[in-house]
Amino acid sequence: MVPKKEFDMTGKEEIRVLEGEIDIGKIKAFISRDRDKKGFKELVESIKKYGLLIPVTLIEEDGKFTLIKGEGRVEAHKMLNLHKIKAFIFQKKDWNKQKMIMDWLVENKVREKLSPLDKARLLKIAKDSGKSLIEEAKKLKMGLATAKQYVDTIEQADESVLEAMGNNKLNFTKAKEVVAGLKDKKSQGTVTEIIISDNLSVEDTRVVIRQAQILGKQRKRSATLEELRSSLLNISKDKRDFSQLLNKTQSRIDVLTNSISALKEDAKFLVLLKEAQIANYKEE
Repeated sequence: MVPKKEFDMTGKEEIRVLEGEIDIGKIKAFISRDRDKKGFKELVESIKKYGLLIPVTLIEEDGKFTLIKGEGRVEAHKMLNLHKIKAFIFQKKDWNKQKMIMDWLVENKVREKLSPLDKARLLKIAKDSGKSLIEEAKKLKMGLATAKQYVDTIEQADESVLEAMGNNKLNFTKAKEVVAGLKDKKSQGTVTEIIISDNLSVEDTRVVIRQAQILGKQRKRSATLEELRSSLLNISKDKRDFSQLLNKTQSRIDVLTNSISALKEDAKFLVLLKEAQIANYKEE
């Protein structure tokens, strides 16, 4: 077993759940049933394309594992010649609380543990299989508009973007910005590489995306990594020059303000102003 993490299922520390990967050869099926061939084929294709999103449920006792939920997922792994499977593992001693466990599974608490990428994949699977996106979004506690954003992002994303998300190198917010801003997948990959290597913020990510858009229109093709970096260096130089100009201007304003304040305290200067009949002059 390759353990990943342990968490409290109930919030009251009544039942502990271990999430990990288990050798399929160590799993014994608790219940066997006939399944829909078409549905099983779709499951196999889904796991092949996206990996397993919802772990199977196992009971562990003395190093032995009994399958409680997910026989189809186990069989699909076997068909794909995959030797390990993600699982939620409960201890045999807790099985007398099986109703609590099954309620936890049925009430979609499992979905709360999914990464944004896996949530997006789950939504896409629902959409592709003709299920209601609204209902699946409710299970994930998100609105329909957000669910559509999730689906659009993974449908339009370059493989490099999906890989970066899967490896936790690119968060969903930045990925969404990249995909929404750049329809060209080559440009998505180039921008993603810069975001990761430079550890950019969301704000800086938008700057890079905008520059990739400009270069793409100018060249009528995707900008190369070197072209984009060179352009960004020029932007940085312009920003530095502008910042220096602002600082100089502010310094001069400060000098003038101090000078005017000093002159307003000079009685002779005030007399001269009155004699010159300066329009709109006020002594305050």
